[in-house]
Amino acid sequence: MIAILLQADEKKVTAFGHLRFHPVYITLGNLPFSVRMNSANWPVVAYLPILQFNEAESNTERARDARQKIYSRCLELLLLDLDVAMVRYARKNGEWEVT
Repeated sequence: MIAILLQADEKKVTAFGHLRFHPVYITLGNLPFSVRMNSANWPVVAYLPILQFNEAESNTERARDARQKIYSRCLELLLLDLDVAMVRYARKNGEWEVT
């Protein structure tokens, strides 16, 4: 079994902070701690968008819901291939029941 760790952090990509995104990093949890904590072992696998709203809408329930939905959908798409690989592995070895 291989443990896969993901991390996302907000980054600004312009000098004035107008463009922001969440880079998603990945590493293997089975690596020794000293190796895993080296930033070179956390490659970026995706950039998730950050939805921007005007000041009046920024803290509304609608804005929070939209942010959560886009973030969740992007992660779902990012992990889709990993999910397919896990299902294929389970079927091949017969260790897990695929539903």
